[in-house]
Amino acid sequence: MKNFVFVLMVCAIFLMPAVPSYALVMDLGASYDTTVMYQGSIDQVYYGGGSAADVNFDSAQTLLAYQFYENHASSFLQFNLTSLSGATVNAATLYLDVNGIGSNIFNTLTPQIGAHQVNTSWDSSLLTWNDVYTGNIWSPEIKSNFYTADPFDTDSWLSPGSYPGTMNFDMTGIVNGWLDGSLNNNGVAITGIRSGEPFGTVFYSSESATYPSHYPYLRVDYTLGGTDPGPNAVPEPSSIFL
Repeated sequence: MKNFVFVLMVCAIFLMPAVPSYALVMDLGASYDTTVMYQGSIDQVYYGGGSAADVNFDSAQTLLAYQFYENHASSFLQFNLTSLSGATVNAATLYLDVNGIGSNIFNTLTPQIGAHQVNTSWDSSLLTWNDVYTGNIWSPEIKSNFYTADPFDTDSWLSPGSYPGTMNFDMTGIVNGWLDGSLNNNGVAITGIRSGEPFGTVFYSSESATYPSHYPYLRVDYTLGGTDPGPNAVPEPSSIFL
């Protein structure tokens, strides 16, 4: 009788299907976002003297990225990736909805917006321009490598005076770096990349209570189990070990 039970147990173990892997998609809203801004004038020399350089804009309903003569702004976003622990990320894209009313104010050319890896931890309720930048009003410098100067991705408007509904940035490599620990998850910076003329873009922030459908978000295509079976694949059992 004992031998018979043993055989049944072995068969049960051998035939028991393994948990398959599936490709999934998740939209993550920003955990924190804020803007830093400098509002200068022709006779002011240093950013520390700008009227908004020490002001925190955490509660603002917009995120700004522009260079408009002596006025400048950049925005910062951070995402909590705890829900992706153990997942393999196949693609990750940041989506920012453009606020058309505000953005038309700042555009005379086709603007290019950059997304940058942030290298320093920050608090959205405290962050100001003077925490991020130094230098004179015409040539700001990133303070202490606060974020990487070269963007990891850019997006541009199709033409001056018109605005896209959404701008997006490929964050696949950055998100994988955050998950595997090769990069610190300090979020991303969104900036206007200067080309000699004033331009910029205004986005909706996660504080925009009037337009919650326009909140910034990170769309992640990921796989649980470590492999992507593809959209039409049938999950297969894993190897059997006796």
